[in-house]
Amino acid sequence: MEIKQIDSRRLKILLSGEDLDAINLSYEQIDYQNPETREFLFSLLETACLTTEFKANSRVAIEIY
Repeated sequence: MEIKQIDSRRLKILLSGEDLDAINLSYEQIDYQNPETREFLFSLLETACLTTEFKANSRVAIEIY
C-alpha cells in the first residue's frame, strides 16, 4: 500500500492485489453498501490521516479504478 497526499484536499492510495488479498477483498467485491468495504475504506482513511497531514473534515469522495 502506498499513501500519497496530493494536496490539502486530495489523497492517492495505491493498493496491490496482495493488499486486497490480505483483507479477503477483491476489486469486484468493493461496494460501499458492503459493511466490509466500508470498514476497510474507513480504516484506509484513518491510516492516511495518521501518516499524512490530510484532515477529513467534511465529506470524502472515493474513486476506485
